[in-house]
Amino acid sequence: LDYFKEFSPARDQRKGFRWHLELARELDKPVIVHCRDAHRDTVELLREVPGVRGVMHCYTMGTAELDAYLELGMYISFSGVVTYPRNEENRAAARAVPDDRILVETDCPFLAPQVRRGKRNEPALVAAVVDEVARVRDTTPDELAARTTANALAFFGIPE
Repeated sequence: LDYFKEFSPARDQRKGFRWHLELARELDKPVIVHCRDAHRDTVELLREVPGVRGVMHCYTMGTAELDAYLELGMYISFSGVVTYPRNEENRAAARAVPDDRILVETDCPFLAPQVRRGKRNEPALVAAVVDEVARVRDTTPDELAARTTANALAFFGIPE
């Protein structure tokens, strides 16, 4: 759900999202959830369609919204947004996510980390996301990379 630019009416977005959630549950497939300025409706629909496993893609919110997604069993994925100087709430969320539910991503070609902010994002820049999330979680980038890789493999059912 993306209510930021309203390219599609919220009612239609909710209808489409529900359809995808129901299909994912029926086929036992994961969902990758995009939520921009639509937290309340996203949580409501996820609760209305139990049994869906998924990732909160490009999580940009803080700790206030986090518990609802964790209670629903969602994985939480952080992007370059976590590196932005004024985004302490997002860093607080990155600290709070349990070890077995945290992921990192680039969201290419958008949301480049602060070191390249405003420019085209690329996969190699996920290292800056790892560095920042590791810093706020008081771990090393190598340890965080191993953890997030293990989580991604487990979530998607990919053998090591």
